Amino acid sequence: MKKTAKAFYTQLADGYAEKIRQLVPMYDDMVQCIVELLRMGAPEGVLDLGAGVGNLSQVILQNLPHVRITAVEASEEMVAIARHRLRAEAGRVTIVQADILDLVPEESFDAAFSNLVLHNIPFEEKRRLLRTIMEWLRPGGAFVWGDLIRYSDVRLQAHFVRQRMDFALAEGCPSALVTENFEKEAHADFPLTVEETLHLAKKAGFLDPQIVWTHDTFAVFFMRTPEQ
Repeated sequence: MKKTAKAFYTQLADGYAEKIRQLVPMYDDMVQCIVELLRMGAPEGVLDLGAGVGNLSQVILQNLPHVRITAVEASEEMVAIARHRLRAEAGRVTIVQADILDLVPEESFDAAFSNLVLHNIPFEEKRRLLRTIMEWLRPGGAFVWGDLIRYSDVRLQAHFVRQRMDFALAEGCPSALVTENFEKEAHADFPLTVEETLHLAKKAGFLDPQIVWTHDTFAVFFMRTPEQ
């Protein structure tokens, strides 16, 4: 992940739970969708790509009692918070400080998930990462991908961005953080349209990728690896 992205997320580490709900309307619904999609496959070994402060891993551990998670995060500050947050589940979670683009797992997984992370990665690296995720998953494994998306219609894109900015300010998000967040999205991020996401997943080898949930400029996708 680019240094600028790491710096941005590092500053979100303190007070992350409040800030993310200000910047991502319907964040809790998005998280619940990811949890339910993972629950559907009853996985045991699960990979969290871009774990942040460990909040989503914590919810999954609470809701799926047989799951073991390998949580990968690049930010040292966020890793420290995640270790503290998940200390009660130390026997079920392994926290790895690493850039997901440099990750070399020691095992394969029944499922993987990533939320609000892959839009930071340029297209070609994202394409290679999806193929690599395929290799990390066991046959029939699931990948649940929640992320920022964009619209090809510039007026529609501008409408949802303005709507989100107004929401963030109304929820008490500092104006400097609002400005930085949306400047990053506009000039430093690499979000895909729904159509581009589904196409990229198919090209990587995933079977029948689907969009399962969407709200303004966010979406959750579900896809599986071949059974054989």
